[in-house]
Amino acid sequence: MAGPIFKEVADKVYASSIGIHKEINEEIATQNVSVAPLTKGGSQKDLQLVLKSLGIPVTGNSKNDWVTTSSKKNSVDLKGKNFRSDVLPSVVGLAVEDAIFLLENMGLEVLVKGKGTVKSQSITEGEKVIAGNKIILELS
Repeated sequence: MAGPIFKEVADKVYASSIGIHKEINEEIATQNVSVAPLTKGGSQKDLQLVLKSLGIPVTGNSKNDWVTTSSKKNSVDLKGKNFRSDVLPSVVGLAVEDAIFLLENMGLEVLVKGKGTVKSQSITEGEKVIAGNKIILELS
């Protein structure tokens, strides 16, 4: 009868005691990351802040507020993305939060299917924006 209780207490102690995991922590600290992480397009300001705090070099600085990204071997390349308020943009490749922000500010009702990055949109890029229309974003 004491076995299950001891196991529960031991699991909690092991999970909450950082010192027990010293070997794992030392191994992680010695790993050298030489490949830039996979990133999603979005707000240039936010991306610059995060990448700088992680020590990841950024190339292709743009004057645009919104950018698309592509990961290179040791850096992340930013390319500006222009949006007009009367024409539907392509939000493919953007994080879902950024896509929703942009489309709702244009007056569209956004429906989302899936999780992750925007893979496709139900209204074609370049069409005239009509406030109140619904757009469906398929995520990957």
